[in-house]
Amino acid sequence: MSVLARRDWLKLKNRLRTFCESVDLRSCCLQSLFGEYFVCLVLLLPAITGISAAGQSSSTLCAPTAHAVVLYAPESNLERSEIETLRTAKVSVDVAMYSFTDRELAAELVGLARSGVRVRVYRDSRESMQENQRGSSTTPTLLAGGVEVRVKASQDLMRFKSYVIDGALLRTGSANWPQAPGQ
Repeated sequence: MSVLARRDWLKLKNRLRTFCESVDLRSCCLQSLFGEYFVCLVLLLPAITGISAAGQSSSTLCAPTAHAVVLYAPESNLERSEIETLRTAKVSVDVAMYSFTDRELAAELVGLARSGVRVRVYRDSRESMQENQRGSSTTPTLLAGGVEVRVKASQDLMRFKSYVIDGALLRTGSANWPQAPGQ
């Protein structure tokens, strides 16, 4: 699957909103409920974008065949769920994560990279710099393990907390990756 241009991301966002509203997922996919952290694992990229994991596209929106799994912290063990989900990757993992200090998740991404999965991580510049200053950054571990890491060049905030596995599974939510118990 090719990298989506900015206009394609805007189309994806609008289609995601339409899809979530049509299956009554808007409250879990697009906003936080009661201030709790949530993670929404959504098997919907083909249904939303019309792009299959094989990269073939269609001009119409596919019938919604996707499903969502919603996890809340602290009731759910988000770290364990993240690791189990990441382990399903066969080809690629593309991560956009605002804060990323979780060493176990970093080790999992390194393991995937060493097994031949292409792993790319995109970070916010200010948060990444602050993590480096505090000594809590996972970036050195990721780079040493063969993970491609890019840090956003501008100082504008990049608040994504998402990843895509094999171009087919989208994880998004409000939880960063320093998931200590009770966070």
